[in-house]
Amino acid sequence: MHSHRALYTLVLLLVAPCLIAAACTGDEPALTETDLLYDAFVGSWSATSFVVAEGEEPGPATDLTAAPPAHGRPLRVTLRFAQDRTGRLEFSREADGTQVAEQGDDFWVAEVGEHSLTLQVDGHNPDETVLVEYFRSQRDDSLTLRFSYDLDPYGQGEHRKCRIIAIFERNG
Repeated sequence: MHSHRALYTLVLLLVAPCLIAAACTGDEPALTETDLLYDAFVGSWSATSFVVAEGEEPGPATDLTAAPPAHGRPLRVTLRFAQDRTGRLEFSREADGTQVAEQGDDFWVAEVGEHSLTLQVDGHNPDETVLVEYFRSQRDDSLTLRFSYDLDPYGQGEHRKCRIIAIFERNG
């Protein structure tokens, strides 16, 4: 009886490391530095400030999250990044106690750098490539973004190139 147990233990000691190694080397690729940089963005973010200036030249700017008297109620701006590198930037206003989406754009993240993202925005003709400079808080709970974007800032059906500086806080 002892010889069977000894043989079983010997086989287990020889085979177990092989099984463990095979299980741990699955088809999952190793995480790269770019993956780790992107992972900090995954989730939903709400703008605490979304300052828009029209055109490429310096000029007046408006924070769309504040209540601009000439343009009605403030906007709620939400930014979502999914694990698969897709996302959505959405603008909504409160009407009769509920948030009503006014406009939004889907995008995918083409490139991630230490302080920049390259986004490919769907739905523009042709699709728009947007270079975003970003700065993250040390705890990754807020983002400051700076970019130019083809936007209808006042929901009037008039898209124009705007310069944007926005601050987002992570939801939940």
